[in-house]
Amino acid sequence: MSALERMVVNQRRDERRSRGDNMVPSVWRGTVMADREGDGLYVVIPRLTGDEWHGPLEYVGERPAVRDRVVLLAVEGRRDDFIISGVISR
Repeated sequence: MSALERMVVNQRRDERRSRGDNMVPSVWRGTVMADREGDGLYVVIPRLTGDEWHGPLEYVGERPAVRDRVVLLAVEGRRDDFIISGVISR
């Protein structure tokens, strides 16, 4: 590993530590609540924030429909940045 690579790894580690309370586990289940064409998908993540909506969110693969249960990934562990990675059930 080069000195530059070590510096980047250390910086990312330090950033994760400094965020502390804002960090959440990486994988969550949620339900699509709204699909606003041109704006995006809105979901609830009950075990994280109850009935609070999160969005607009991007998705990977086939576009989920309203009421689909989905898998969500917290980008870099941040509780304010999710991506829908797949549909669990329709």
